[in-house]
Amino acid sequence: MSTLTINELQSQMEILDAFPVMNQLRTHLDEKAYLDLVTEAKEKDMYQLYALNDQGEVVAVTEFKPMITLYYERFVWVCDLVTDKNKRSNGYGHKLLSYVHEWAKENGYESVALSSGLKRTDAHRFYEEKAGYEKVGYVFKKPLGSYSVCNRDKTCVLSKLIPPFYGRRSLKRLRIRGLPFRKSIALHLQSANMVIGRKCIHFY
Repeated sequence: MSTLTINELQSQMEILDAFPVMNQLRTHLDEKAYLDLVTEAKEKDMYQLYALNDQGEVVAVTEFKPMITLYYERFVWVCDLVTDKNKRSNGYGHKLLSYVHEWAKENGYESVALSSGLKRTDAHRFYEEKAGYEKVGYVFKKPLGSYSVCNRDKTCVLSKLIPPFYGRRSLKRLRIRGLPFRKSIALHLQSANMVIGRKCIHFY
């Protein structure tokens, strides 16, 4: 009898149960950042998070979402697919990816696409030789250096930043002559960030 099950992760407890495996791939995320991002993605996007369990233990995780573009048309984008490093070579990743393929077909999507880091040659071999994918291009990323006025728990950071550095000044008085208000605030935040560190404001 098979001990494998695939489940959508919906509750906070289920999402957090998958963090140790996901963190093996997304090492830059702590547990809170991971939970915040998953929660926001579920609220704002058609984001799906699934886990493959073996005897009740999470051994592989995938996140994906349906998309529509002029190039791929109607397709499913696999954001991440990761198998526990201690449980690899058991077919878990292939089984979970096959589930994504079936989900896409059942929901009327025409293809599945994904990206993989340039140095992850083992993953490339898996996708091309075992999963039947073809390499169609490169993915490019450009950090914009913009800012978020609110942190990940959606609380405004201005109330935390302004009083210690600007006393009783009102928000209007923080505007820099010749600059839009939003740009003025950005410059103040960047200046404060040099002192208090990046925990109070997130840059992207």
